[in-house]
Amino acid sequence: MKESLQFQRTTRDIIKATWKLLEEENFNKITVKQLMDEAMISRSTFYQHFPDKYAIVEQIEDNYLEEFKRVITRNAIWGGQHRSYKEINRSLKKFFVGFNKQLKILDNIDDMNLNFTFRLKNVMIEFITKKAPFLGDLEVRVLAAQVTEYFVYYIDHPNKVDNMANNVFSGQLDLILSTFGIQNSEENRKKLKDTLINMMGL
Repeated sequence: MKESLQFQRTTRDIIKATWKLLEEENFNKITVKQLMDEAMISRSTFYQHFPDKYAIVEQIEDNYLEEFKRVITRNAIWGGQHRSYKEINRSLKKFFVGFNKQLKILDNIDDMNLNFTFRLKNVMIEFITKKAPFLGDLEVRVLAAQVTEYFVYYIDHPNKVDNMANNVFSGQLDLILSTFGIQNSEENRKKLKDTLINMMGL
Protein backbone atom coordinates (compact mmCIF):
# COMPACT_ATOMS: atom_id res chain seq x y z
CA MET A 1 0.00 0.00 0.00
CA LYS A 2 1.26 3.46 -0.89
CA GLU A 3 2.48 5.50 2.06
CA SER A 4 0.56 8.67 2.84
CA LEU A 5 2.27 12.05 2.68
CA GLN A 6 1.94 12.35 6.43
CA PHE A 7 3.61 8.97 6.92
CA GLN A 8 6.49 10.04 4.65
CA ARG A 9 6.86 13.37 6.48
CA THR A 10 7.02 11.59 9.83
CA THR A 11 9.67 9.22 8.49
CA ARG A 12 11.72 12.21 7.38
CA ASP A 13 11.25 13.82 10.79
CA ILE A 14 12.56 10.70 12.52
CA ILE A 15 15.57 10.54 10.20
CA LYS A 16 16.23 14.24 10.73
CA ALA A 17 16.05 13.72 14.50
CA THR A 18 18.46 10.80 14.22
CA TRP A 19 21.00 12.93 12.34
CA LYS A 20 20.76 15.69 14.93
CA LEU A 21 21.42 13.28 17.78
CA LEU A 22 24.23 11.51 15.91
CA GLU A 23 25.98 14.86 15.51
CA GLU A 24 25.80 15.38 19.28
CA GLU A 25 26.58 11.99 20.80
CA ASN A 26 27.61 8.37 20.29
CA PHE A 27 25.05 6.16 18.56
CA ASN A 28 25.17 3.57 21.35
CA LYS A 29 24.00 6.18 23.87
CA ILE A 30 21.02 7.34 21.80
CA THR A 31 17.69 5.95 22.99
CA VAL A 32 14.34 5.55 21.26
CA LYS A 33 12.93 7.97 23.86
CA GLN A 34 15.41 10.64 22.72
CA LEU A 35 14.44 10.05 19.10
CA MET A 36 10.75 10.32 19.95
CA ASP A 37 11.28 13.56 21.84
CA GLU A 38 13.45 15.09 19.13
CA ALA A 39 10.98 14.14 16.39
CA MET A 40 8.05 15.14 18.64
CA ILE A 41 6.16 11.88 18.12
CA SER A 42 4.61 9.24 20.35
CA ARG A 43 6.05 5.80 21.00
CA SER A 44 3.34 4.12 18.93
CA THR A 45 4.04 6.46 15.99
CA PHE A 46 7.74 5.67 16.17
CA TYR A 47 7.15 1.92 16.02
CA GLN A 48 4.79 2.33 13.08
CA HIS A 49 7.80 3.58 11.12
CA PHE A 50 10.80 1.71 12.53
CA PRO A 51 11.26 -1.39 14.74
CA ASP A 52 14.31 0.13 16.46
CA LYS A 53 17.05 2.75 16.09
CA TYR A 54 19.20 0.36 14.04
CA ALA A 55 16.61 0.27 11.27
CA ILE A 56 16.75 4.06 10.99
CA VAL A 57 20.51 4.04 10.44
CA GLU A 58 20.22 1.15 7.99
CA GLN A 59 17.74 3.16 5.93
CA ILE A 60 20.07 6.17 6.04
CA GLU A 61 22.95 3.94 4.91
CA ASP A 62 20.78 2.54 2.12
CA ASN A 63 20.20 6.06 0.78
CA TYR A 64 23.91 6.89 0.62
CA LEU A 65 24.86 3.47 -0.75
CA GLU A 66 22.33 3.87 -3.55
CA GLU A 67 23.82 7.25 -4.42
CA PHE A 68 27.30 5.69 -4.25
CA LYS A 69 26.17 2.98 -6.70
CA ARG A 70 25.01 5.66 -9.11
CA VAL A 71 28.36 7.45 -8.84
CA ILE A 72 30.53 4.40 -9.49
CA THR A 73 28.23 3.19 -12.28
CA ARG A 74 28.51 6.53 -14.08
CA ASN A 75 32.28 6.39 -13.72
CA ALA A 76 32.91 2.72 -14.48
CA ILE A 77 36.07 2.03 -16.45
CA TRP A 78 34.56 -1.26 -17.62
CA GLY A 79 31.61 -1.86 -19.85
CA GLY A 80 32.47 0.53 -22.66
CA GLN A 81 32.32 3.72 -20.63
CA HIS A 82 35.04 6.24 -21.35
CA ARG A 83 35.44 9.16 -18.98
CA SER A 84 38.58 11.15 -18.30
CA TYR A 85 40.35 11.23 -14.95
CA LYS A 86 39.15 14.82 -14.61
CA GLU A 87 35.51 13.82 -15.07
CA ILE A 88 35.80 10.85 -12.70
CA ASN A 89 37.56 12.93 -10.05
CA ARG A 90 34.91 15.63 -10.27
CA SER A 91 32.11 13.12 -9.78
CA LEU A 92 33.85 11.33 -6.89
CA LYS A 93 34.68 14.62 -5.20
CA LYS A 94 31.06 15.71 -5.40
CA PHE A 95 30.05 12.58 -3.49
CA PHE A 96 32.88 12.24 -0.95
CA VAL A 97 33.20 15.96 -0.17
CA GLY A 98 29.55 16.88 -0.59
CA PHE A 99 28.42 14.16 1.84
CA ASN A 100 31.58 14.02 3.94
CA LYS A 101 29.99 14.97 7.25
CA GLN A 102 27.28 12.33 6.89
CA LEU A 103 29.62 9.62 5.58
CA LYS A 104 32.07 10.20 8.43
CA ILE A 105 29.31 9.88 11.03
CA LEU A 106 28.08 6.63 9.49
CA ASP A 107 31.59 5.20 9.21
CA ASN A 108 32.40 6.08 12.82
CA ILE A 109 29.39 4.32 14.34
CA ASP A 110 30.94 1.66 16.56
CA ASP A 111 28.35 -1.08 16.86
CA MET A 112 28.52 -4.76 15.95
CA ASN A 113 25.11 -4.54 14.24
CA LEU A 114 26.09 -1.64 12.00
CA ASN A 115 29.12 -1.59 9.73
CA PHE A 116 29.04 0.97 6.94
CA THR A 117 32.47 0.00 5.61
CA PHE A 118 31.40 -3.64 5.33
CA ARG A 119 28.29 -2.63 3.37
CA LEU A 120 30.39 -0.34 1.17
CA LYS A 121 32.69 -3.26 0.38
CA ASN A 122 29.71 -5.46 -0.51
CA VAL A 123 28.51 -2.80 -2.94
CA MET A 124 31.94 -2.88 -4.57
CA ILE A 125 31.90 -6.70 -4.72
CA GLU A 126 28.51 -6.63 -6.43
CA PHE A 127 29.63 -3.88 -8.80
CA ILE A 128 32.94 -5.48 -9.79
CA THR A 129 31.34 -8.91 -10.22
CA LYS A 130 28.82 -7.41 -12.63
CA LYS A 131 31.23 -5.18 -14.54
CA ALA A 132 34.23 -7.54 -14.66
CA PRO A 133 32.89 -11.10 -14.93
CA PHE A 134 36.28 -12.24 -16.16
CA LEU A 135 37.67 -11.90 -12.61
CA GLY A 136 37.51 -14.80 -10.18
CA ASP A 137 35.75 -14.60 -6.81
CA LEU A 138 38.99 -14.15 -4.87
CA GLU A 139 40.24 -11.42 -7.19
CA VAL A 140 36.91 -9.61 -6.90
CA ARG A 141 36.98 -9.70 -3.10
CA VAL A 142 40.60 -8.58 -2.86
CA LEU A 143 40.06 -5.71 -5.30
CA ALA A 144 36.83 -4.65 -3.57
CA ALA A 145 38.54 -4.65 -0.18
CA GLN A 146 41.45 -2.57 -1.47
CA VAL A 147 39.28 -0.02 -3.26
CA THR A 148 37.02 0.25 -0.20
CA GLU A 149 40.06 1.14 1.92
CA TYR A 150 40.75 4.01 -0.47
CA PHE A 151 37.18 5.20 -0.08
CA VAL A 152 37.38 5.05 3.72
CA TYR A 153 40.64 6.98 3.59
CA TYR A 154 39.03 9.74 1.53
CA ILE A 155 36.07 9.90 3.90
CA ASP A 156 38.60 10.70 6.63
CA HIS A 157 40.72 12.97 4.38
CA PRO A 158 38.32 14.93 2.14
CA ASN A 159 41.01 17.53 1.45
CA LYS A 160 42.94 14.91 -0.56
CA VAL A 161 40.07 13.73 -2.75
CA ASP A 162 40.94 15.93 -5.77
CA ASN A 163 43.02 13.22 -7.50
CA MET A 164 41.18 10.24 -6.11
CA ALA A 165 40.78 8.29 -9.36
CA ASN A 166 44.43 8.82 -10.25
CA ASN A 167 45.60 7.71 -6.81
CA VAL A 168 43.43 4.60 -6.73
CA PHE A 169 44.58 3.53 -10.19
CA SER A 170 48.27 4.32 -9.55
CA GLY A 171 48.16 2.66 -6.14
CA GLN A 172 46.70 -0.55 -7.54
CA LEU A 173 49.24 -0.53 -10.37
CA ASP A 174 52.15 -0.02 -7.99
CA LEU A 175 50.89 -2.84 -5.79
CA ILE A 176 50.69 -5.26 -8.72
CA LEU A 177 54.10 -4.30 -10.05
CA SER A 178 55.74 -4.53 -6.64
CA THR A 179 54.10 -7.87 -5.88
CA PHE A 180 55.52 -9.43 -9.03
CA GLY A 181 58.87 -7.67 -8.74
CA ILE A 182 58.65 -5.90 -12.11
CA GLN A 183 58.73 -2.32 -10.89
CA ASN A 184 62.37 -1.99 -11.77
CA SER A 185 62.30 1.55 -13.10
CA GLU A 186 60.11 4.64 -13.15
CA GLU A 187 60.30 4.60 -16.94
CA ASN A 188 58.83 1.09 -17.19
CA ARG A 189 56.14 1.96 -14.69
CA LYS A 190 55.15 5.04 -16.68
CA LYS A 191 55.05 3.12 -19.96
CA LEU A 192 52.82 0.42 -18.50
CA LYS A 193 50.57 2.95 -16.81
CA ASP A 194 50.19 4.98 -20.01
CA THR A 195 49.41 1.83 -21.99
CA LEU A 196 46.70 0.78 -19.55
CA ILE A 197 45.21 4.28 -19.46
CA ASN A 198 45.01 4.35 -23.25
CA MET A 199 43.41 0.89 -23.31
CA MET A 200 40.70 2.03 -20.87
CA GLY A 201 40.09 5.32 -22.58
CA LEU A 202 41.10 7.41 -19.60
